[in-house]
Amino acid sequence: MKALKRVVIPMLLLTLLAPGGARPGLAEATSPPLQPAHAETALPPIPVGTNPKSVAVNPVTNRVYVANYTSNTATVIDGATNLTTTIGVGKNPWAVAVNPVTNQVYVANRGGNNVTVIDGATGITTTVTTGSSPVAVAVNSVTNKVYVANLNSHNVTVIDGATHLTATVGAGMNPRAVALNSVTNKVYVANEGSANVTMIDGANNTTITVTVGTSPQAVAVNPATNRIYVPNRDNANVTVIDGATNLTTTVDAGINPCAVAVNPVTNKVYVANWGSNDVTVIDGATDLTTAVAVGAATISVVVNPVTNWIYVAHYNDASVTRIGGATGITATITAGTEPRGMAVNPVTNKVYVANYISANVTVIDGTAYTTTTVGAGTNPGGDGRGVAVNPVTNKIYVVNYDSANVTVINGATNGTTAVGVGINPSAVAVNPITNKIYVANQGSDTVTVIDGTTNLTITINAGLQPRYVAVNPVTNMIYVANWGSANVTVVDGATNLTSTVSAELNPFAEAVNSVTNKTYVANYGSDSVTVIDGGTGVTATITVGDGPSAVAVNPITNKIYVVNAGSNNVTVIDGATGITTTVPAGQSPRSVAVNPITNMIYVVNIHDHNVTVIDGATNQTITVSVGTNPVYAVVNPVTNKIYVANLDSSPDVATVIDGATNTSTTVPTGGGSHDAAVNPVTNRVYVANYHGNNVTVITEQDVQPMPLTVAISPLPGHASDALNLIFTFTATSAYAPTAPPVQGVYYQVDTWQGAWRPAVQSDGQWRATIPPQQPGVHILYAYATDGQEATSINTGFGSSPIPGAISAYVFLVVPTKVYLPLVLRN
Repeated sequence: MKALKRVVIPMLLLTLLAPGGARPGLAEATSPPLQPAHAETALPPIPVGTNPKSVAVNPVTNRVYVANYTSNTATVIDGATNLTTTIGVGKNPWAVAVNPVTNQVYVANRGGNNVTVIDGATGITTTVTTGSSPVAVAVNSVTNKVYVANLNSHNVTVIDGATHLTATVGAGMNPRAVALNSVTNKVYVANEGSANVTMIDGANNTTITVTVGTSPQAVAVNPATNRIYVPNRDNANVTVIDGATNLTTTVDAGINPCAVAVNPVTNKVYVANWGSNDVTVIDGATDLTTAVAVGAATISVVVNPVTNWIYVAHYNDASVTRIGGATGITATITAGTEPRGMAVNPVTNKVYVANYISANVTVIDGTAYTTTTVGAGTNPGGDGRGVAVNPVTNKIYVVNYDSANVTVINGATNGTTAVGVGINPSAVAVNPITNKIYVANQGSDTVTVIDGTTNLTITINAGLQPRYVAVNPVTNMIYVANWGSANVTVVDGATNLTSTVSAELNPFAEAVNSVTNKTYVANYGSDSVTVIDGGTGVTATITVGDGPSAVAVNPITNKIYVVNAGSNNVTVIDGATGITTTVPAGQSPRSVAVNPITNMIYVVNIHDHNVTVIDGATNQTITVSVGTNPVYAVVNPVTNKIYVANLDSSPDVATVIDGATNTSTTVPTGGGSHDAAVNPVTNRVYVANYHGNNVTVITEQDVQPMPLTVAISPLPGHASDALNLIFTFTATSAYAPTAPPVQGVYYQVDTWQGAWRPAVQSDGQWRATIPPQQPGVHILYAYATDGQEATSINTGFGSSPIPGAISAYVFLVVPTKVYLPLVLRN
């Protein structure tokens, strides 16, 4: 016997999301259109300090900063976990702003006449003296200058972000708000007491005064059009300043306009009118206006430019109104008592609302699940093995058990193609590296190999009743569990040659650890797991619980989770030692899914109608109720959402669990939801419904095209070892008429929930050396910034940072020392 030694040469893996690298909305489909399925929900409130007044987000670190007015503290919220820390600041903190480039946070302390500077990395603070009663702060992340409006000393303190040295610039009477244009390096200060705006030239601190209406309360800037919007509370109008000429026009608004936010992507401006309980929407191109009734007095407004949704806080109504930017349709979301400041993280699609009286923060999950239905064959799905996604090609493969074919869904259009396979296809797996799809045909004892480019097929003989198929993309080896012959067929993906590895009775489910090159086969009939060493072909047997029916691997921790349907528990195998631990589950656990990013494990219990959530670090568990008869779960590690297919619920739904809070919601599906798969590039979920012979496509959010995009240059051969992951990014902007210059590019691997790392600029491009990754398929995400991400074009009680579109690139990491694939036997 001769060992095969080779390095996998993958096919094209580049996946840049259309249009122009942006995350796509759903294209026109051949199936019914998207239907709204779920409005945003308020997640469990987060306790903070006393009288939280304002809030700001750092989208780079996914941290949220809350200024607590009477407890003289700032609360720092981890956006991925909702865990908090408390930092002491000055007296009566009133406003907060973030510089995401330097990871510095600026808290204006009205009662202390100073600013507390928080180092976002360490939590260490520095105090900088300002004028009297600082009430507003804005950051220019391009120049690293900070501008603080001092209400009672009628001036602005300019802080050098690098040295903390200050300068004082005179303003009008009672400066109330400040915003800036990082393109022109101009700062605009709304002076409530003198009915004017002070324009500060950031280059030399010289000033110009522009007359506006009575009691200007807020200010916002559109850097693409160089127009500045100032709501005049006592005139029921907005002054629009041309930043090039300082000439003004007046646009009517509602009664007592008190807050304003700009969406530079759509060139729309949103003015919250306290006295008339509505929002004035200004078309930035024409200055024409429309009014959207919101039902209660408003105090702050923020925009999510990615979803084009607008959020308005109602000070005396304990609620937030969401407005659809494209439709004007509104929805009401419950908040805490006296919501005031708000901030949006457009990357994670979360909105944070500071509730002044109830001393907490309402977190609004902006996910508004929409669904469409795509026709499939007869009895689609395969009991947790029947749907697979190729994130590279955006193709989805659904086995149809009773029609001997596979439905191929084009993820961009939802158009479908039927590909004939063997009898009773029961499982499907994809190798995104080679673009080959493997279908286990239980009724014909074969495996069908589909070429993902052409849909041409070949047939390979397997053992009796193949029930499961798994792929190791690193070695390009495919493992087929044969229920009826107590063995595993191993297919060499390069040659389609096969070998046979003995297992125990009724091998049913499999999982591959690409890091260790081991495959774990759950033997339902013998209460054991067969461990196949992919390098040597040597097997080992590990005793588990009664009726092992599902298995999943966390390649980061090298832990294997085996669901035992008969003994109502989970066997946890230490992949390094083979030592096992038993963790209790619910009645008749059916499937298991792992989020390797959070190290949380989700066990679906069909008879208890719930999910057991296991903390992978401690093996401690909690229970989350889901819909009726849950059978299968799939994790989206990008957004930390877990989707549970409910087999026979009334009405027919899938349950979605928020991984940070373990709260759940439901999304309508077809009847008999049986299997599901997620595309982590498009953030779409595909649920197979065997009663309706169709697939429900769930879209987490309808993403708007963003003008600022980034392209990711492919790796040589689209693969590398863990020590040579060097990427190049090219960023472009289509903002018009002025495109703010690109200031940075940030990246992250396999999720959006953690901190983004900055790339380094060189010769007009951006480069990054990615930290070593474990062998296997990974996704690199990246977005560009242009100064609008510093929350300073929209300031006051509301904060709306605006990053660029997130692009994605799928790549393979091979071991630094290539291990040998399984020896094939004649």
